[in-house]
Amino acid sequence: MLPKAPRWGWHPEHPVVNVTWADAVAYSEWAGAELPTEAQWEYAARGPEGRTNPWGEEAPTPKRAVYGQSAGTAPVGSMPAGASWCGGLDLAGNVWEWCRDVYDGTYYMRSPQKDPLNDNNDCKQSRVLRGGSWNFVPDSLRAVCRAYGGRWNVSLGFRSVVCAPEDY
Repeated sequence: MLPKAPRWGWHPEHPVVNVTWADAVAYSEWAGAELPTEAQWEYAARGPEGRTNPWGEEAPTPKRAVYGQSAGTAPVGSMPAGASWCGGLDLAGNVWEWCRDVYDGTYYMRSPQKDPLNDNNDCKQSRVLRGGSWNFVPDSLRAVCRAYGGRWNVSLGFRSVVCAPEDY
């Protein structure tokens, strides 16, 4: 059994929670990174073949993701069986992750095909969340599952990304 972080506390090996979208952006910028766009996040989770889950088509299990419990988060990277096609860890479960995009349920019907980013400043309150969380059901872990939020809570965290140069 993995050590669990207290739901309302902080533990150095666990994802940071209770951060707003603005907090996540500020930290990422301070670190020389940024929040992933929703498209970047989904590509890391689904891959070029469009997987259902980061690890493939198999159903979620407690060895692949942290979900459906009340104990809190698990240490970052402690579910290697849940790795995505590119080695991304914790893309399902543990914490919902803030993305750069503004949430719009119909955005992808009119978005560009390549590198879409919904940065519509008319709707700053609802930002995209991806990945499911320790206290959610398995359906929320599917790589296509989208949610949105405007505030912090114990099931919201983030990851920062650094993009490779264009000529990489």
